[in-house]
Amino acid sequence: MNPKKLQFVAAIRPRNRTAKNICFSCQEDFTKNQTSVSKAPYDEGGPWDLAEAEQRAQAAAEEASILEGEAAGLASEFGEEDDE
Repeated sequence: MNPKKLQFVAAIRPRNRTAKNICFSCQEDFTKNQTSVSKAPYDEGGPWDLAEAEQRAQAAAEEASILEGEAAGLASEFGEEDDE
């Protein structure tokens, strides 16, 4: 079976009925959207958090590139030259 097609539910400890966090190792093997529980508990600072941070950084870089292009267009429209 393809591991990327698996869906998980919360792992509940029988003794105290608390949910067990998803460990770093499982986060490396599976994606966050493979959990059927929204806000499933997981060990923070692992691969899932890094992936989200990388996505946010990429989106910010793309936004910065768009803004730089718009700024350059406005500068050329008003006859200003770039200092670079």
